[in-house]
Amino acid sequence: MPPTRRSKRKTQADEPLKREEKQKHKKKTHKKTESRADNEVMTSGTKLTEGLGAFKNSPSAQSISSAANENKVLDLDVSYVGKFKALPKPPKPPRHRRWKHKGKEPLEDPTQLPDDWTESEPDISDDDYDGQIERCQERIKDNILVSRFEEKLELLKADKAQRDFWIDSEPYGLEWPVIQRLRVLKDIEENLSEDDPYDQLVTVRAIMRAYRYHQLEWNDGLVTYWVKDQQLCQPRPFDWDEVDQLKEKYANDTSFWIEGGSTPAPAPMNHTLAVPPDRIKMHFVKCSFRLPGQHITNSMWAMDDTGASISVLYEFDVKSMIHPRPAYIPLSLIIGRLAITTTNGGITPPVIRVEISVTDGQTVLVPWTPIQAILMPGRFNGRNCNRLIGPALRSKAFTATAPDNNNQLFISTDRAGIINSLPDPDVSLSTVQDLAVMPQRPGRTIF
Repeated sequence: MPPTRRSKRKTQADEPLKREEKQKHKKKTHKKTESRADNEVMTSGTKLTEGLGAFKNSPSAQSISSAANENKVLDLDVSYVGKFKALPKPPKPPRHRRWKHKGKEPLEDPTQLPDDWTESEPDISDDDYDGQIERCQERIKDNILVSRFEEKLELLKADKAQRDFWIDSEPYGLEWPVIQRLRVLKDIEENLSEDDPYDQLVTVRAIMRAYRYHQLEWNDGLVTYWVKDQQLCQPRPFDWDEVDQLKEKYANDTSFWIEGGSTPAPAPMNHTLAVPPDRIKMHFVKCSFRLPGQHITNSMWAMDDTGASISVLYEFDVKSMIHPRPAYIPLSLIIGRLAITTTNGGITPPVIRVEISVTDGQTVLVPWTPIQAILMPGRFNGRNCNRLIGPALRSKAFTATAPDNNNQLFISTDRAGIINSLPDPDVSLSTVQDLAVMPQRPGRTIF
């Protein structure tokens, strides 16, 4: 549930007493905090990697250490793994009611399915390939859209094989998030090998070595700071003041690297959908797409980009909305082309007309609405350009955000739903979400 709004007003007679109690409590808390911080620094015998040890003994590090004391003493040797409380992950929604087709022949006509039937699996994570494969095989046994689920099964098996290949290609015992992150770092390494204007290649390779030798793990909500091939600290919460202080002291003439990630925000609520940001602070919404006059829908995650003037889909997405699935996109679906300027130059992708709908599993937030979408080649693989919702969401539903440091996107069918779901934070405690420097989510590349 969202936080309750403050309804009581303080009386003038209570104010002096309240201030006095707060000052006493503040002094006690300050003493406890100082004592706890001193104990952490005194008892932290945690040893950093050999690279950090070598860096600390170097002349540059000693001058950095003395200069840092002029501002704020940083407990760089202290690891916050296990101490830092990340925001809880949203609970998984329950599974939809299972329905079996009792006919002898497979049911391939979507119009004959029950109104409350859906092919989405909200109770299974997208990267839980074993669970997704098992559910897909179950759908085939239920004799429902067999050809569609057989095709989906092959794709899931291929994705699982790719994941297993990545796991086998790295040292034994690495966690999956680390392996995903290594895939991203490999791409960065390849690009930097051709052009490294900011001398970051040595840092990327040092981080990859740290991951592979189990000297560094992926910890949600924690980061490490790097200069050249040296790790400057144990995992700790991201702090802009610390970054400025460390950069000023020993990264004036070289690049500075922040390695790590952040965690999702709380779960959705009621008939108003509260979309938490992912680890790169972007909002992704589960949308349903279909072609005009067709009943086959394709439910996919699409990014809510407020600056997007048109939706973005892939050829494979559109082919999956047609039965039987064609080898090529029918020319009848193309309604033009759009010139787009990107960081890699100009492209002119074809434009098609589709219909979009957004639900939270129960309530329709955006009814079926015709939109235009540009068509990107191939299929979305998690590492190319994201699918985009476009302007449909804000054109057909109420949306809002609140300065509560959770960066949630609220979506509702009516004004009252938005107002009732918004939290009532203390705006003076709000901070700006610094998107540009936030580390990428493992396995994700932003274009």
